[in-house]
Amino acid sequence: MHYLYRHIRLDTNEVFYIGVGTKTRQNVFLTLKSEFYRAYNFRERNTIWKRIAAKTEIKVEILFESDDLVFIQQKEKEFISLYGRMVDNTGSLANLAEGGDSQSFNMNVKVKQLTLDNEVVKIWDQLKDIEKELGYLKTNIVKCCRKKQLTAYGYKWEYADNTEYDNVYPTTARKKSQNNRVGIYVTNGTETLLFRTIGEVAERYGYHRSTIQAYINNKRQHKFLKFKYAKWN
Repeated sequence: MHYLYRHIRLDTNEVFYIGVGTKTRQNVFLTLKSEFYRAYNFRERNTIWKRIAAKTEIKVEILFESDDLVFIQQKEKEFISLYGRMVDNTGSLANLAEGGDSQSFNMNVKVKQLTLDNEVVKIWDQLKDIEKELGYLKTNIVKCCRKKQLTAYGYKWEYADNTEYDNVYPTTARKKSQNNRVGIYVTNGTETLLFRTIGEVAERYGYHRSTIQAYINNKRQHKFLKFKYAKWN
């Protein structure tokens, strides 16, 4: 079951974020926060969101629920368009992307294509050129550039000018307490994805966090996926 939610800042009673989440496979939820985990998770957010949250209390509202993810994503895009985004000076939202699983907000940045051995293949002027010439979806390329996925289509990808869009950097506390862990790698046989937290992995694949932890620690084996901690070098 998927859902659309919004965050409202109570100092101005203004909507400042629209998002999509997926319920876990639990049959019984102890709290509303556990049922709608992503909506109530205030930690993994972008910088604009965090600046707003530092100034005010936040109200969470669930707008739609549906088994149809496409429908929820369409509603996400509609609501983001309705309220407008701060990044393009059209409204009040902290969202960086246009919604609807667009994953991007600037298609005009240069992108570097590299082999798995980090040899430069080509520097592309625009993401749309990659999609047009190679047939590779730009959404997957952006995930690599934003450090949320390691490879796509057998290559590594990064912004040529080192533009930082929501990259993953460890805090000092995290490095000390978790032995330089900065996320979790999940490999499905063809691609390796990078997640920041066990909670994100659990939400993505519909398992309880303790189950994901068991997979990471090799106490359980998944039929198709492999899990391990990512390290900060």
